Amino acid sequence: MGKLDDLKKLNKDPFTKSDADSVNVSARMLSYLCTKKKIYRLGHGYYSLKEVDDFDLASIVREIINQIEGDCVICLQTALQLYDLTDESPPFVDVFVSWSNAPKRKLENAKLHKTRYPLSQLQTNSMNGIKVTSIEQTIVDLLRFGFPVAQAIDVHIRASSKGIIVKIDVLKKIAEEFRAKAKIKQFIEAIL
Repeated sequence: MGKLDDLKKLNKDPFTKSDADSVNVSARMLSYLCTKKKIYRLGHGYYSLKEVDDFDLASIVREIINQIEGDCVICLQTALQLYDLTDESPPFVDVFVSWSNAPKRKLENAKLHKTRYPLSQLQTNSMNGIKVTSIEQTIVDLLRFGFPVAQAIDVHIRASSKGIIVKIDVLKKIAEEFRAKAKIKQFIEAIL
């Protein structure tokens, strides 16, 4: 396929739409190649010849954060991936954004979770300069968003095996703030 070879000659991965234009590959051809899974769309105007799983997750997360252009927190399954506490690899990045600061346009590879709670109310950590919900906040959020208790228990087991301590008192406090006491009570009973 000639156009795919032209993209490979760029010796640049990921590459932009402008890079593709420089080797006479049109936006329409990029779309076609994405449909045929010959290339992958990483975000608005960004493409790759490699599957998303081949990339450094932190780089993809940073690109999405840059597109949001405001305060946001990485959460749920993406937080678990960054902590290396899951084998699941969803095709999107989970991001908490405030209701008032949510981007108007749809972002490729991002699942925005709009929240009325101030983002400053979330328990967070910084991982390589990326604001991520804490382990305790992530567990509470998983249960609040309808994930099974068994998945939260699996996260706890994996965290323990890596020496990461899940603080029960912090879990209870967060659960109370976010009105998830019953779900956290069930989780705590299962792990004790």
